[in-house]
Amino acid sequence: MRPMNAAPIYLVLISRDRRLPAAAENLAACARAIAALAPAPIRALVAGKNPAAAAGETARHLGMPVLALEIVGLTDPGDGATGISLADFLNSEIPAWILMEDTTLGRRLAAELAVRLSAACITGVEAVEQDDHGVVLTRAVWGGKFRAAVRTAAETITVTVADGAFAGRFEKAGGQAKVQHRRSEAARGGRRHLKRIQAPEADTGLSEARAIVAAGSGIGEPDRLVLVRKLAERIAGAQVAGSRPVCDRGWLPYSRQVGITGATVAPALYIACGISGAAQHIAGMSGAGLVVAINKDPRAAIFQHADIGVVEDLGTFLPLLVEACGQEEDSTP
Repeated sequence: MRPMNAAPIYLVLISRDRRLPAAAENLAACARAIAALAPAPIRALVAGKNPAAAAGETARHLGMPVLALEIVGLTDPGDGATGISLADFLNSEIPAWILMEDTTLGRRLAAELAVRLSAACITGVEAVEQDDHGVVLTRAVWGGKFRAAVRTAAETITVTVADGAFAGRFEKAGGQAKVQHRRSEAARGGRRHLKRIQAPEADTGLSEARAIVAAGSGIGEPDRLVLVRKLAERIAGAQVAGSRPVCDRGWLPYSRQVGITGATVAPALYIACGISGAAQHIAGMSGAGLVVAINKDPRAAIFQHADIGVVEDLGTFLPLLVEACGQEEDSTP
């Protein structure tokens, strides 16, 4: 087993243009925090189709040795060729730590490198500490409600660093800013970039809603959304939303999704119709005021987060609730 302090810490940055990669300072500060606890040389690797200019900017700004890895024939950083080329180079270096930005691409590459290099993979790291057994990494779990302290005995660890977690601690070092160049042929096969699709603009209606009536897969069929919409119409300032399974099935657009991968909402009233209560959904509506849960399964986790729980089939209960809200509306002077 090689000594951990003899192996380098690598910052892996993906170049898309000639500028300094946005994550450079954040990763550099994290690397120095690790090196302060487990001394090791720090190096940067800038990879891409034409990384030379970005590598030069990185070397000047960070004040550390940089390797520019040109992936010849690369069509898009998201192609499978990026991970293969990175793994081929890093396999010869045997680094102790490989740091990447915590983005969709960064997390995917970190996981891929962990597999190819037989390394551990820890994502979303927010802090670096030390205990009697070595370096401890802290990351958010359960939608940010808790923090987990993670330690591993793996000889190589791939890490994605949470955006901005260390950037405020960045100080330019006075080291030799030397850039080396290496070329790698883009491997064929695996993932290929087909086209880029612009995501629709975010729907701000949910974040501003005073009340939300949300549908889950427990509604059973898309036709029952009619009842959900009717109920929302009876409640002043209410909007219709859905859980991820409902949006995945195309019953509601993704702009109506509540949860970690959707909108985070905090209405005064949240009515959950047929929602099981998965942690991903709860994280998106935990700031709601009064939570009413309607589900025919008495063991549904949503009831643990509800102020009022109704155990009943939606097809039976929602028409009665809509009617009752209508009567209340008619009687209001």
